[in-house]
Amino acid sequence: MKKVNHGKKTFLNVRLVIAASFLLFGLSNAQIAGSGESVTIESAFKTIELKTGYSIFYKKELLSADTKINLENQDDNIQNYLAELTKKTGLKFTVIGKQIIASEITAMKVSGKITEPNGQIAVNATVENLNRSSSTVTDDYGNYEVSAKLGDILQISKGALSEKVTVQSNTMDFVLEPLLTDAANEAAIEGILITGYQRIDPNKAAASYTSVNMENFQKRGNSDILSSLEGLTPALTVYSDPSNPGSKLFNLRGVATLSGNTKPLIVVDGFQYDGDLNTINPYEVESITLLKDAASASVYGAKSSNGVIVITTKKGKKGKTVFRYTTNYSISEKTDLNYAMNRASSSQLVDAQSVYPKSEIANGGNLYDYESEFNDPYNYLGNLFAGSKNQVYLLYADLQQGRITQEQLDAKLNILRGRDNTNDIAKLYLQTPMVSQHNISAAGGGDNFKYRTSLNYTKEYGNIQGSSNDKGLFDFVSEINLSPRLTLDLQTNLSLSQEKATPIDFYSTNPNDLTSIFKISSYQNFYGANNEALSVFKPVNYDTSYSYGGKEPYEIQRLKELGLYDETFSPVNDFNKYSNNSENWSSRVQGLFNYKLTSDLKLKFGGQFMKSSLNNQRIADGDSNEMAGLLNNTTALLDYTGGVKKMYLPVGGRKIESQTDITNYLLRVQLDYDKKFGDHYLNAIVGGEVQSNHVKGTVSDLFGYSRTSNTFVQADKMFLNSLIFDTYNPGGYTDGVNFFDELIDNTDRFVSMYANANYSFKNKYILTGSARIDQSNFFGTDPQYRYKPFWSVAAKWRAGQEDFMGSGERTLDLRASYGVNGNIANKYGPYDVGRIVQGYITDYNAGLAIENYKVNDLRWERTDILNLGADVSLFKKRLNLALDYYKKDSHDLLSIIDADPTLGASPIIKNTASIVNDGYEALLTSRNVDTNDFRWDTQFNFRYNKGKVTEAYTEDSGVRQILGKIQNIKGFEPNSIMVLDYAGVDNEGYGLIRKKDGSLVQITDRIYREVFSKEDLVSGGTTLPKYTSSINNNFYYKGFGLSFMFIYQGGFSLLKDGYNGEALMDEVSLVNAEAGNAWTQPGDELNTNIPRINSTFPVSYIASSTKNIIDGDFVRLRDVIVSYTIPMEMSKNFGFSEFTVNLRANNLYLWTKNKEGIDPESHGLGFRYYKIPKTVSLGLNVSF
Repeated sequence: MKKVNHGKKTFLNVRLVIAASFLLFGLSNAQIAGSGESVTIESAFKTIELKTGYSIFYKKELLSADTKINLENQDDNIQNYLAELTKKTGLKFTVIGKQIIASEITAMKVSGKITEPNGQIAVNATVENLNRSSSTVTDDYGNYEVSAKLGDILQISKGALSEKVTVQSNTMDFVLEPLLTDAANEAAIEGILITGYQRIDPNKAAASYTSVNMENFQKRGNSDILSSLEGLTPALTVYSDPSNPGSKLFNLRGVATLSGNTKPLIVVDGFQYDGDLNTINPYEVESITLLKDAASASVYGAKSSNGVIVITTKKGKKGKTVFRYTTNYSISEKTDLNYAMNRASSSQLVDAQSVYPKSEIANGGNLYDYESEFNDPYNYLGNLFAGSKNQVYLLYADLQQGRITQEQLDAKLNILRGRDNTNDIAKLYLQTPMVSQHNISAAGGGDNFKYRTSLNYTKEYGNIQGSSNDKGLFDFVSEINLSPRLTLDLQTNLSLSQEKATPIDFYSTNPNDLTSIFKISSYQNFYGANNEALSVFKPVNYDTSYSYGGKEPYEIQRLKELGLYDETFSPVNDFNKYSNNSENWSSRVQGLFNYKLTSDLKLKFGGQFMKSSLNNQRIADGDSNEMAGLLNNTTALLDYTGGVKKMYLPVGGRKIESQTDITNYLLRVQLDYDKKFGDHYLNAIVGGEVQSNHVKGTVSDLFGYSRTSNTFVQADKMFLNSLIFDTYNPGGYTDGVNFFDELIDNTDRFVSMYANANYSFKNKYILTGSARIDQSNFFGTDPQYRYKPFWSVAAKWRAGQEDFMGSGERTLDLRASYGVNGNIANKYGPYDVGRIVQGYITDYNAGLAIENYKVNDLRWERTDILNLGADVSLFKKRLNLALDYYKKDSHDLLSIIDADPTLGASPIIKNTASIVNDGYEALLTSRNVDTNDFRWDTQFNFRYNKGKVTEAYTEDSGVRQILGKIQNIKGFEPNSIMVLDYAGVDNEGYGLIRKKDGSLVQITDRIYREVFSKEDLVSGGTTLPKYTSSINNNFYYKGFGLSFMFIYQGGFSLLKDGYNGEALMDEVSLVNAEAGNAWTQPGDELNTNIPRINSTFPVSYIASSTKNIIDGDFVRLRDVIVSYTIPMEMSKNFGFSEFTVNLRANNLYLWTKNKEGIDPESHGLGFRYYKIPKTVSLGLNVSF
């Protein structure tokens, strides 16, 4: 140790000169700091003294003998050396002349970057100083800063990852390691694979899985998990549902069933989850793993054919309580009505609606004039039709009846041409969609009790006035050490939501649907010059047996004069007379005891209990237009000049209320074995589960309902369900009123046994096997199909670890797996499945309708899966590539077949169908640039999947029942759109369809019978994307961040909207913009394929033809995210350990392969929906 003693200064200088002479003599061979090799601190001091001529005085006990440093400075500037010494030793250096005094810093700021084993940035990791009361969490870039002294112990943890380090300098970067067994930790750790049943070192797993990059997941700030997952993994495809536009479907590696569940199994914190994904707080998700092949998923047995998504939520952390608050506010553009309606202009509409009446008048025909027909004493009133007609037709009828002149007609038509109610629709119905989210969490604990709790609130406003959704989520997660051997993982979750909607009518199943409003002629305004409400002609509702649509003005006035209700339709006055509100709550409690029997053997036992309740109320007020029409149509008149005879419906409103309660429990017992024997390692589990799911519900249809008093009046449903009087056909009858009363009671029960084992030798050669047997109350009675296991085998060779591969920072793993997964369809069983029907027609006696007949040889649907894969890592894991090829052979799929005629029903459901899927996946991640201040990461995903239905029964129904619908037909891709082959128009303007034999059929208004067979059908393509891809780039510079993601989907088809020759005689209907390009004269067929106006009677032949099939391929800029994290030192001045703001923009750019500008992500089968809107959001994330 050098002593500060002036009496011996001369002697010390002599010693230094002698020592320096020897050092200078061998300087060319000496190893000095900064030359590439680390040395002790004391050796570094001597080198500096030699190079600079300064003397360094220090206490030897301040120097750690274990600390090695490598000075990067190559010049003789002493200040540069001292700055580097302070950074790497944590000592303070004071310069006095040519003397340097080293002293201890009482406290310093230790900072650095933390990464996870797989190279991802460790966001929200806890850094705790175990020697003093200081802790922090890492920011979005993995950076931390904490107060510490040299020698202090820092505990860094994130979920299952943990690390303890000794403070040796004021800058320390390190990689977290998994909390595994001692045996597992001896291997090279790259992360942790969570399958739900177990945690495995991924180096020792031969399965095909994908761990989602949680840094990319969390920064997206979506209110639901599914939206945040899109584009982050090649296996998961999120796509639009054409049968329910506006909603999303998702699958893993294609469709593996025709009648069963098509969605992947969701596992949350180790237990199967049958609830709604929206009840899981996306801000509190720690990790997400996708199990894709048989080796990873078959342990879940009869629910694994569609893959498994394993979600693990954040857990408690030891240390003082850390609070985290996150908020996001987003706003979207209003609905583009011109896109959604895609209708002809008012001028084009007048021209199209004029074709029929002008032709009738020119040919000597008589236009139907309801007033004249009704007042004709020789007419039978039952033959009259009182449905509403469009205004153009009525004007021509006025002309023919002599009520107006030609000049007056032309003037009135010109007025109509100049009107457009698009702005009126927007003003009345649309609002700006907005979402606000708030999430606050707290985590902490001690040695025996760790906890995390969170509260989340989301408020969402939809695109229709009055639509909103309030959702609250609460959870409490704890880990309790009951004894040195026994721990308990316990958590509770509660979800509450309230959804409100103001639909345009009582019968709309989709509260956001404005279709019936779009049918109102564009020249009919909703508001007058002084903003007063105007009446319009309401379209006839052909889908409800003419019971609830619009009527002729003369008929409306006549009924009023008879004392009935006014059916004049004013959209302004009728809006807000209907409501569709839902309240939903769900709770989940799960607990799992972990008992350490030995150092290698652990017993786990516990379970999960879930309870949920959904209440929905649809209400139509008594003064609504729907109730006026229903009351009028169900009233028997004495005669057509007298008064009311009998009113069968109570006066007032209508309320349909449904109540559904779901109770689910799962009990599990499991043994875990984990042991290393020299070069051998074995991890195995064996266990059993019992599960039950009970659904009970009621639906009540109430009349004479009053919101104010919450009362109703009993109706004569027996009479009303059979026949009612119909004022569409005065003097006639129509079908009865549809009622919705229903009782639901269903129970599913399962008993399962499972096992899984992972064996590795020298951490290079890995074998995996699993098996599971599932039994259910829905199984058939045939013994040959009972107790058949689902199983898998897999192998992995870590070729990169072989000696012949040489040394270097690279890995190469080769994988292969094969096995059998299952799927469930719980609508069928070894007994008849019936539905209780309230017996209105049978004097209120209970009836039973058989929905599905018994299947004695029912068995699980099974999927054989082959998977071949390779994982490559280069350049110190800066470049990583995962490749997979798979083939899924799904057989014993439930499908309809012809039944025994003596059964009295056909068809029935049997295990007879099959589907094959094969495809490729690639996941490429790269760290393009990585410096102290700047980082650039890229993730690229690609997937190709091709499916084919190899066996399926096609019901012997007419072509029209198949046309334009999603079908699964043998020899075609799953979810194919079956259409006819369109051959354009002929010189008369009629559409032509090409049959299989090549002959052409002219589609005219004179076709009254089926002229096509199933052999004439062709596939318009599948609605499932065959190609999906995404690329995500992340840039970080100091505290700034920028990321953007493009997604691509291709190889699928859309059935677009269009004009197909529909009859536009007199009805009120939406006329597609294509009508403006319809054939009008010979020769037009050379320039257009649009049939002439009013040419087609069976419109489905052309509407569901190749004329309207277009490519669905698209590229979309899904999101752009800009963020800024305030430096820690500045944040702590305000009491925060992290302070980050971000700005997001979604859906800014769209490229489509189709030329019509149709948004493929929001389109129905033959009709348009609302375009995906551009959205901007602002977010804040703070910790304290």
